[in-house]
Amino acid sequence: MTPEPNPPRSIDRLVGICQSLPAVEVDCSDWARGPGTYTECDLERVCVALPPVEMEFVPRPDVFLDLTFTLAPDADAGRVFANAVKLFERVDAYDRSLGGSGVRWEPEHSRPQNGTLHLMLAPKESAGAEQRLHQLASLIVGAVAAFQAVNAVTARGRRAAEPDRPLFEIREVAA
Repeated sequence: MTPEPNPPRSIDRLVGICQSLPAVEVDCSDWARGPGTYTECDLERVCVALPPVEMEFVPRPDVFLDLTFTLAPDADAGRVFANAVKLFERVDAYDRSLGGSGVRWEPEHSRPQNGTLHLMLAPKESAGAEQRLHQLASLIVGAVAAFQAVNAVTARGRRAAEPDRPLFEIREVAA
């Protein structure tokens, strides 16, 4: 029986937290010192214990949902983004109702670009993710098509191992 390979891990940065202590004033005037003598003392390092940090390890997802919103020429990109954030909160709740653990937004793969807004969502749980993402894509495309500031919306399901080959694609053009 061959051991299973380790699943890919997401690489995150951990930031060290340092705390500076205020300067300590020491009065040495009453120390007995003669010519040529010195005083021995022990200096102790003062450590400050910080409270524990809670972290959640979420393995790199196997599939993603790539959303592309084509904005109307007179659209306010900030308002569209605010609506997308509200939509994301609902999508996260809907994924949970489908039996998943919710979705997370992938900011490193999300950006505005030349009249479009690209958002990438990833499921927190891999089991059944392809089917749930397809259902989420249908919901999102239907909801976003009603936004006046969006001319078209495209939702593509992608595997992390094959990002150039979509699992599915749903596109809706505003009338």
